[in-house]
Amino acid sequence: MKLTEFSLVQENEGFISLHRLVQEVIRNELAGDISWISCCLNIAYNAFEYKWGNEASMKAFEHNAQHVLQIAQYAEEFWGEDEEAQKKIAWLYNEAGNGYDYSGQYGKALELL
Repeated sequence: MKLTEFSLVQENEGFISLHRLVQEVIRNELAGDISWISCCLNIAYNAFEYKWGNEASMKAFEHNAQHVLQIAQYAEEFWGEDEEAQKKIAWLYNEAGNGYDYSGQYGKALELL
């Protein structure tokens, strides 16, 4: 795949990383269609769960938290009036806040909780 040859897409320990330019191109292509954020919100809501105190789980939290918070921010922008979406967004912020609190990053935790 050409994207991996140019380090625009990388796979590491089961995670996929997209270069910022690739992310921006995708966002621009999907600008008129906001249904993608609903899909992302549902995936994040169903997958963003960690076992606090488990080292592997906390590593995954550190890796995924910034992405999940970006999804929550976009969802809030586009789906902020939808009650079901609001519940999911609030849960994501709360879960991230708890994770940051548990890992001793109290400033980030306070911001989110």
